[in-house]
Amino acid sequence: MIRPCSHWLWTSGDETPTIAGSDRLRQLTSSLPPRGPAPNLLLWIGCRRRPAISRIPKRCGGGICLDLDRQDEFPLLLATASLEERPVGRTSCGKPARENHPSACRSRADAGAILYSQLLYPFVDLFCFSLYSPKDLDIVAARVASWIEGEDAPRSEYPPRFLFIMAGHRWKEWTEPAAMQKFHALVRENTTQPLDSFFPETLFLRIHRGGHFPSLRPRLIEHVRSVRQRRRDAHALFMGPHLGALFDRAFRDAGQSPTFSFDCLRASRQDFPVSPSTATHLANFVNHIPSARRLQDFAAPMIASSILLDQYPPGMHLFKPTEVYHELYRTICLQVGRSAFQRDRDDGLLLPSAFSSSVLAHVESLFAQLTGGRTASSIHRAVLANYAEEWRHIRGVTDCFACFRSKPQHIARCGHGFCEICLRIFGQSRHSDPELLHLTHCMLCQSPIDLSVRVRPLTAGHGILCIDGGGVGGMIPSTVLELVEDALGLPIPVQDHFSLAYGVRVGGLVVLGLYEKGWSAATCTAQLHTMAEDAFHSPARGFVLFFLLLKWTHLLLFGCLYSAWGIESALTTVFGDEEWAGPSYATVTGTKVGVLAATSMKQPKTYLFTNYNGIGDARVGFDVHPGSHTIQTREV
Repeated sequence: MIRPCSHWLWTSGDETPTIAGSDRLRQLTSSLPPRGPAPNLLLWIGCRRRPAISRIPKRCGGGICLDLDRQDEFPLLLATASLEERPVGRTSCGKPARENHPSACRSRADAGAILYSQLLYPFVDLFCFSLYSPKDLDIVAARVASWIEGEDAPRSEYPPRFLFIMAGHRWKEWTEPAAMQKFHALVRENTTQPLDSFFPETLFLRIHRGGHFPSLRPRLIEHVRSVRQRRRDAHALFMGPHLGALFDRAFRDAGQSPTFSFDCLRASRQDFPVSPSTATHLANFVNHIPSARRLQDFAAPMIASSILLDQYPPGMHLFKPTEVYHELYRTICLQVGRSAFQRDRDDGLLLPSAFSSSVLAHVESLFAQLTGGRTASSIHRAVLANYAEEWRHIRGVTDCFACFRSKPQHIARCGHGFCEICLRIFGQSRHSDPELLHLTHCMLCQSPIDLSVRVRPLTAGHGILCIDGGGVGGMIPSTVLELVEDALGLPIPVQDHFSLAYGVRVGGLVVLGLYEKGWSAATCTAQLHTMAEDAFHSPARGFVLFFLLLKWTHLLLFGCLYSAWGIESALTTVFGDEEWAGPSYATVTGTKVGVLAATSMKQPKTYLFTNYNGIGDARVGFDVHPGSHTIQTREV
């Protein structure tokens, strides 16, 4: 039986240096229980040959190999390598799963230094070197010096530990302190970088016989356990899936600059970075707070709770809250504090630094609940409910005050607006229809709202419906839609197939009928016919000559053939006093609707009225009306 190949990382290419890797780490960590203890990584390096971790000889040659040891209370990922690099030929793992061509290196030796100093350094808990003679000290010192030369000293609360195994009879005249002193002197000869900045703990262990892993295992595990505790205290002990994902990101970015330093926290937020508009939304929020006392008692815990919601979604590693705050949110909170400081309040002023410290204190307090087993969403919902009375006096349609991350896309009957992110987090749905979300009560003021919104699945594409104008001829597009619906033969209204719908002039009326009133295509055609008769009705129509004379007289006096009163009356009959941004059929289908219209002023302006808050400034020839939420549908 052929044993699985344990190749993990290796370097190749002299003209084009390359770091290559297999999926070995993910293969091993995927076998670990999802809620079991997190693994630790030990890297054991030999000077001239790979250390033996078992009595079965390794089949693989050069590079770094990875195995999994489960004999202790925590899994141990055991990597082995040799400083005497041999080219890695074709292995049983086939082609590498990934490759990195570091731009910051010119040779294969440079690629090897980047492999250890930039890629492995953030993840290894114990670097263990096997030394069989004093000459090996020269080899290791030169190699370690190449690792740290040109690198910025890392800021880590859990730096890896250096352990040197002095094995064999050639060390009989050496003591451990003498070997350590010699090693530090050799490193200083090869680099000006202080070794202690990278490896503050360097230990030497002399053994008289047996350099195999089974005999050394208890002592190695003792050192790993010490670093493991430091990682736990720093909230940097990663579960298998997190370790694999972070390592993949480090592999992708390593070597892009000579001073690259991998930041696990920032790497974890690459897919969903802190919203660039967060500072604006928070500043708008604190502008509603009348007193400095309420800034500390109300605004600070609300902002802290929103930070918890933003940073710790389900499945996220629980990074240390102080590190999270200082790395990602402190600058934003200081900016908001300065904005609040510039405004006179009833009971004086609050210094930006004091405001920032208050937010941090609440973040740490709420994080304690998170580590106790509660989710960030349940904690945030409870904080919102605690201040329901405060929220009854605060309204804003330009900010989602439930998360402070984006503009609200749906306005509830209580006047508060919510973005789609919040609806996905806090909305309830049935198992049979998971995309239809329900909110029975407002998350802020706790008022009954009975809001139902359909959201698009994250993997779904888009269907776009655009209908142009054309007067009474606008019935043609609705008739076409009716024929399409009949041809499909599905028990689904034809408008449900579109996620975006826009209309111009009478095309806008078709879109409003389909998505605001929820008419079928056939009903829409009939209603347009009725509206046309009502809007263009004239009691003198039976007298042709008199009718024409009346129309031309109206044109000369008022600049139009028909009175605006007839059109307004027809629209009022159909749409009544319904608000444009209120709950509608479009809310249930999750369709974003837009109607292009022009103002009837001396200098008319084109506006796009939407049932959602558009984000971005890429608009040519029109503006998005800022007060769409207060306009009645018939006025559009």
